[in-house]
Amino acid sequence: MKRTHSNVLHKKRFGQYFSGKKVADMLFSLLPKDRIWKTVVDPMAGIGDMLVSVQNCASNPQMLGVEIDEIVAKDCATRLPNATIVTKDAFKSSELITVEGWDLVITNPPYVRYQLQNGDDETMPSAQEIRENLINQIQSISYLSDTEKALFLSLSENYSGLADLAVPAWILCAALVKKNGYLAVVVPETWLNRDYAAPIQYLLMKLFQIETIARDTNASWFPEALVKTCLVVAKRTDVRNLIEASKYMTRIIEIDRDYCQQTISLFPQLRVAKDARKWTDLSDSSFFTNKTELPHELKGIISENNAEYISLDDMGIECGQGLRTGANNFFYVTIEQDEGKTYSVRSKAWDQGGKKYSFCKDDILLALQNRGEIDGLVVCPDKLVTGVLYPQGKIHGQLKDYITRAEEYRDGKNRRFKDYSAVKPNEKTDGANIIREWFRLPKMANRHLPNLCLTRVSANTTECLYVQQSTERPIAIDANMVTLWSKSKRSILIAFALLNSTWSRLSLELICTVMGGGALKVEASHLKKLLLPKLPKDKLDALEKVGLLLVAEGKMTQREQKRIDNIVASTFGDNTVTARMQQLLTQKHRERSTRL
Repeated sequence: MKRTHSNVLHKKRFGQYFSGKKVADMLFSLLPKDRIWKTVVDPMAGIGDMLVSVQNCASNPQMLGVEIDEIVAKDCATRLPNATIVTKDAFKSSELITVEGWDLVITNPPYVRYQLQNGDDETMPSAQEIRENLINQIQSISYLSDTEKALFLSLSENYSGLADLAVPAWILCAALVKKNGYLAVVVPETWLNRDYAAPIQYLLMKLFQIETIARDTNASWFPEALVKTCLVVAKRTDVRNLIEASKYMTRIIEIDRDYCQQTISLFPQLRVAKDARKWTDLSDSSFFTNKTELPHELKGIISENNAEYISLDDMGIECGQGLRTGANNFFYVTIEQDEGKTYSVRSKAWDQGGKKYSFCKDDILLALQNRGEIDGLVVCPDKLVTGVLYPQGKIHGQLKDYITRAEEYRDGKNRRFKDYSAVKPNEKTDGANIIREWFRLPKMANRHLPNLCLTRVSANTTECLYVQQSTERPIAIDANMVTLWSKSKRSILIAFALLNSTWSRLSLELICTVMGGGALKVEASHLKKLLLPKLPKDKLDALEKVGLLLVAEGKMTQREQKRIDNIVASTFGDNTVTARMQQLLTQKHRERSTRL
C-alpha cells in the first residue's frame, strides 16, 4: 500500500503535526515589523506553512526548507516554487550550514517522544544517531566563537535521553541563527517546566533575548497532538552573564484569553535544575542552587514575610511511582467475592471475554488500579475490587489453569504475555533451569505498597489518598499513581492533611505538567520539588489530628478543609491568603480544562 503523509502512525512516528496558516501567520506576526529578512530557513519544514507565511514579505528573502520525509518535501516544494526545498535529515543537512548563519530560523520542530526515537524506521534515525549528528553539525559551524561552540557541544552531549525530539531540534535551530538574527519556534508548553528542557532554557538565557512568548491556553492549535504549545520569538545576542540575563522581562501573550499580555521573568525553576553542572559553564555556577524555590505566581499572592519552607523529604516522606506490571490484562483480575480462603475473580476480555476463577488469597494482593475504583480519600481493603497476581509458592488449582491459558494466548501482534518487554525480566534462569517464572512479579517495594498516593493524570485538581496498609492485607498501588511512604505514622498523617491543602493543590497546579486534553500530570519529581510551610509543633499536632479525622471519616469536609487551610495560612499572618490561593487555583484549573 502506497504511503501518504496523512498516514496516522507515520505522522506520529515523525511528529508531523503541521502548523497550518493560522499558527504560521501568528508566529511570523510576532517578529519585528521593520526587519529586513535576507535569508530565512525552516530546518524541519513539513509542508512549508512557515515559509509560506514569510514568502510575501517585502524583502523577498532567500529561503531554504529542509524536510526528512520525501512525500511531504514534494508537497512543500510545490507550495514554494521560489524556495529551495531539500529532502534531508536536518541533523545531517550541509545546506543548513552557511558562512554567517541565518537572519531568521522559523520552524515547528517535530514533537516525537523519546520512546519513539528507537531507529526502527528506515528514514527516521534513532535518538543516539540524532545526538551524534547534532554534534557533527555544531562542530562544522565556523561562525560560532570558541565559547559559543563549547556551550552548544556541551548541551548536545548532555541533554537528557528522556527528552523529546524538540530538544535537539531547539539546539540545532539556535546554532543556525546569525548574531542579531531571530529564532521563531513553535514548541510544546512543557518546555517551560520539564526537567529535560532546562538545557534549552539555559541556552536561551545565555545566547538569546526572548522577546515574546504566545501561549495556546486552550490547546486548540494542535488538537491531534493533545499538547499545549507556545510560540517563541528570540533575538540572538552575545554570550550573556546568566545572573544578569535572568533579570530581563519577557512579554507573555495569552492568545485564547482575550489576548491578555503580561511581562514576567522567565524560567524561575532553572536555578534548581537537576544535573546542571553537566551542561553549564563553570562561570555560571553561582547562579544555580540546591534550594528549591516557590513558583513565582504563588510568591506573588503571599505577603512578604520570613516564612521558612520544607520539602516532603525533610519530613521523612519518600516519593515514587506505583506498580508497573508490564501486562495489566494478565496480572490484574476483578475480585467478585471473598470466599474465606479464596477469592472468586474474573479475568479480562482476552480470556474468552472474561472467565470466572477461584484463586487462593495467598496468590493475590489487593490493588488500587484507578482512582475511580473507590469513593472518598481512604483506600481500605474492604472497598477494593481489583487484585494483582502475586504468587510466592507453588502454582496449583485454577491459577495453574489461568497461567496455562495465558501462555497459549497471542495478542494482535502474535505476542505472548511473557514476550512483552516489561515482563521478560521477570523470568530468571540458571543455565537451562528456570529459577523464577515470567508470571512472578519481583518483590514489592515500598513504592508499590505506599501509605499515600496521588493520581498521576487527572482532569481535576490534585487530591491525596490515604492507603490503609497492614501486614495481613497489604494493598498494591498501580503505576497510575504517584506514591509516598514513611516509617513515621505521624509524618504520614501530617503529609496527608498538607497534600490536601489549598496550598499544595495550587503549588502542584503551578509546577506539574499540563497535558493537551486539559489533564494535569503529576510525577514523583514534582512532589520532590513541592515546598511546604515550616510549621511549629503545635500546628503539626493540629494537622496530625486533622489527618486522623480524615482517615476516620474517609472524605474531606468543608470543616476539615478550612482547618487545614487556616493552619497553613497562620504561617503568613494573613487570613486572606487562602482566598487568594483559591482564586488562583480556580483560574489555573479553568485555563487547562477549557478547550475551544
